Amino acid sequence: MNITRVLLGAQFLRLIHEGKQTDCLIKNGGAALLKQSTPEQENALNLQWFRLSSPNPISIGVIVMLLVASIAWEWTPIIYFFNLPVDTSTILCLSIMPIAGVYSAFIPYGLGRGYTSGLTLIRYFYFFNILLTSITFILTLVQPVEFYEFMRKLSFFSLQLLILYLSRYTINSKSFYRIISFLRTLRLILEAKKEREMLQKK
Repeated sequence: MNITRVLLGAQFLRLIHEGKQTDCLIKNGGAALLKQSTPEQENALNLQWFRLSSPNPISIGVIVMLLVASIAWEWTPIIYFFNLPVDTSTILCLSIMPIAGVYSAFIPYGLGRGYTSGLTLIRYFYFFNILLTSITFILTLVQPVEFYEFMRKLSFFSLQLLILYLSRYTINSKSFYRIISFLRTLRLILEAKKEREMLQKK
C-alpha cells in the first residue's frame, strides 16, 4: 500500500491530481476548450455551484490553524532537549511562529484562487508535522527521565497524534473537497471569460 496515500488520504490526493489536470488544461491545451463555453453556460455553471455546493471556507481556516499551531507546539520540546542557553532557546522557539505564519498565509491565498500550490503547501506542512512528531517521540525514548516525566511526555505525544489525525480528517472531509472544487471551478470560469475577452479584442 502506498505510504503517501495512507498518510494523506485518497480524497486529498485526488484533489491534488484534479488540480494538476486543471493547471494543465489552462496552461497547455485549455484555451481551445475554454473558448467553446458561452457566457450563458458560464453563468448557469456559476449559479449551479453557488446553489448546490454551498461551499463553507471554515475547513480551510481549521487546517491552517491546526498545522501552524502544531508546528510551534512540537518545535519547542525539540529545542529544549539540547539544553541551550535560555536566551537562545527562547529566540529559536519564537522564531518558528513568524516563519510558519508567513508560509501558511500562502495556503488560503492559493486555495482561494483555485491554485494547486495551496494544496501543495498543506502537504509540505503536514509532512513537516509528521517529521517533528517523530523526532519528539524519538527524543522522548532516548532521554533518561523519571517514570512520571516519561508518562507526561507520552501524553504530549498522544496529543500530537490527535492533531495529525484531525489534520488528515479535515483535508479529506466533504466540506474541504467541496470548497476546493468550487474555487477551482470559479477559476475555470474566470479563465474562460478572460480568453473570450482577448478574442473579442482581436
